Amino acid sequence: MKILGYTDSENTCDCGKQGLKGVYIVETNQGETLRLGSSCVKKNWDLTQKEFRGKINEAKEQRIKERIIFIKPFNDNFTNFQRQNPNVSKYTIDSPLHSNFMELFTTLKEARIKMNIELPFIVTK
Repeated sequence: MKILGYTDSENTCDCGKQGLKGVYIVETNQGETLRLGSSCVKKNWDLTQKEFRGKINEAKEQRIKERIIFIKPFNDNFTNFQRQNPNVSKYTIDSPLHSNFMELFTTLKEARIKMNIELPFIVTK
């Protein structure tokens, strides 16, 4: 079992229980994706509260690693350009390298947006 995330935009467990603060998105060992309240996660996998918290922390750490791996090439490209061209910025529009800067800047910005959609932080209460 692997916790993929948590959402407070849904409040119904796959078992039918309603009115929850949120649900955990869980992937079973068979690859099935479930949306479960914390009680169902603990009950279905026979987890103590401590073990459950450990699984959540594992999921958070894994997501941070995924985000770093995703954004690193975009950050590296932008940072390398800035190091090589320290006098170029979005405010130096007369510079012949301004369009290069803006292209890298925009690409990095779009990558961050994509990352936040596809790899959101796992936030739990």
